[in-house]
Amino acid sequence: MSGVAQLDTIKDRRQSLENAQHALTEALSQVRANESAGLQLVQQAAEHANAVLEDHIEQTEAPGSIFENVIQDAPHLENKVRGLRHAHLGLKAKLDMVRKISASAIESTVEAAIGELEMAAFEFLDALTIHRHQGAELLYQAYQVDLGGHN
Repeated sequence: MSGVAQLDTIKDRRQSLENAQHALTEALSQVRANESAGLQLVQQAAEHANAVLEDHIEQTEAPGSIFENVIQDAPHLENKVRGLRHAHLGLKAKLDMVRKISASAIESTVEAAIGELEMAAFEFLDALTIHRHQGAELLYQAYQVDLGGHN
């Protein structure tokens, strides 16, 4: 399937990432108000974000994926594709840390663990925002398609 033909699917996956991002942000906002319930929400949101991120990585890096198509259709963007692939490793590591800390914080509910969780989650969310923007920019450069105002 060509890169252009994949754009609707890509838009759906981008929306799923954005929804997971918003859910994690919302869950984080609940932690200080109600530690136990908020931490449970963060853990659930992080697990959901993990499933969405794994699907995103699998779908963008698989044979015949958009990354392969961009390189074929716009070879001058190969370094940007390489950078986005590399970013997947960092995103996964950051989200794994959020998942680990949230599980630990649920057991301890120590203020320091909650602060560490917030810091790790915000690092992940910031990196995801940058990644989504860079992905949209890549597709615009390759296919002159604007994926919308959401980043």
